Amino acid sequence: MGHLRITLFVLLLSFVLGPLNAVESEIDHSWSIAIEPRLPVAGDPVQVRLLGGKEADPGLWGTGKLTVTDSSGQELLLQADSGAEQIAFSWTPEQTGYFQLQWEPDDGGDVLRMEVPVVWQSLYFLTYPSITKEEADRYPLLASTVLVKSLEDNKFWQERGNRVLTPVNYRRKRQLNPELSDQENVDFLVERWSQPLEAGSDGIWLDELTAYPDEIGLWSIGIENQALLELREKYPNKMLSSAVGGHILRESSTGHKTAGALVASEFYGEFHGAVHATHSLEKHLAIRIEAMRGTDLLFERGYQVEESAPSSWRQHGGIILLSTNYVGGGIYEEPAVDRMAYFVKLIKSMAPEMPGIGFWSHGRTRDVMVSAGFYQASEDLARQYYVDPVIDLGPVFFGMERARVGESVPINFEISNIGGMKSDGFTVNIYSKSSAGMVELIQQVAIDEVDVGFSLLKNESSMVTTTNAFGNTYTLAPNSKVLALKSRQTHSVVWQPKSEGYYEIIVEVDPRLNATLLNGRSTMSVAVGPQNTEVDRVQ
Repeated sequence: MGHLRITLFVLLLSFVLGPLNAVESEIDHSWSIAIEPRLPVAGDPVQVRLLGGKEADPGLWGTGKLTVTDSSGQELLLQADSGAEQIAFSWTPEQTGYFQLQWEPDDGGDVLRMEVPVVWQSLYFLTYPSITKEEADRYPLLASTVLVKSLEDNKFWQERGNRVLTPVNYRRKRQLNPELSDQENVDFLVERWSQPLEAGSDGIWLDELTAYPDEIGLWSIGIENQALLELREKYPNKMLSSAVGGHILRESSTGHKTAGALVASEFYGEFHGAVHATHSLEKHLAIRIEAMRGTDLLFERGYQVEESAPSSWRQHGGIILLSTNYVGGGIYEEPAVDRMAYFVKLIKSMAPEMPGIGFWSHGRTRDVMVSAGFYQASEDLARQYYVDPVIDLGPVFFGMERARVGESVPINFEISNIGGMKSDGFTVNIYSKSSAGMVELIQQVAIDEVDVGFSLLKNESSMVTTTNAFGNTYTLAPNSKVLALKSRQTHSVVWQPKSEGYYEIIVEVDPRLNATLLNGRSTMSVAVGPQNTEVDRVQ
């Protein structure tokens, strides 16, 4: 990835939490760099701090220099946060990309380094069984949102900037009582679901919020929705999330959206095979995604037409919880890892706006998960398809009923970056292929970059204005402003066919680009008539 070259120099001048006259030999170097949140979002504040290990003495910090580097070459000065219990710095990255953090102590001790990806929206990566403390540094994305059963373990994860969710086993038949009033049932759920939040967890993970659209199911959803809403009012900054078996009902999806909650829709191939004897898993997957998309649950920035930090966007979201099994009972049907990668790519193509993904393994112990390579595969797939730039070539189109010999034909194509950060430049080649198999290069287009996120376009004049921004040409009405999606570009080239017949227009992204390539080839069929043929243009 092209690294942004910003260099942030931090000089820590006598910031000591212990004796000011500590000699060089007394300074403990058992430190690491921690950031919160663990997966930063451009435009939102990040806290960078030094974390002492088991052998570290918090009274002997010393002085040093913290450097945050990307590829722009600018230098900024950060100050240590005053009153902090440990050395801490505030940093707000203004752009996406991979940053390098480096702490260099003045006494010549060990230099600490950390690579930090910065993305454009909050992302959620979940795995079960969860990774262990010893694996936290090996799988940083899987650790960024972690399911922790023991409240005693929260501190370890939270001080490293990871989001801690406490799993809450929920079975409505055991916990809702039709003999009580609706509000009494709501109060019961709120009290129970509040317990881990009161104990310091960053959020809760409600397992099995599933219902059929019958009378008891819809009644239960109403109770759960009200409990989630009251929980949100009580804890405005906590993360509320749930796992939903089957495709989520409209009523439940709407309730999660209203409460600003994240839904993980369970998609288990072994279940569909063993229970439904299905050979169309892709269709089941599409149903789950469309059920969440139909209520705007997947992702929704909000309707304010203004530039805003991602932290002010709406809190709700929807992801797929993908099973690492394929048969059932914890049995892997090989090639299991390759099949998991296939479904991640499929999910990304079906729902590019989805803010993350989860991986679930039923009936398997951790040692088998490790030996089979599922944790590493989950980490790699999360990085490749959600954090890194992901280039997706869209449709090829033109506005003519047909072309004719010697005429200038505009060929248009869309290209999108549906990943987590801005891409480097790359090239796109456009070819024509006749029915006889003759291939000619029409043009090579150089793409400088494809950005991510949103930007505000304004026209403050009283006249219609045309402007070029983010690889697109926009026509703006007088005195108008609109939010533009920076991650999609439309490019055009001109083609002049030399002979009649049917042609295939081929658009290809050069595969040597420094990004994940989801779809790099698109085609369109064009009929070319004789030179004097009248052509009706699309108005």
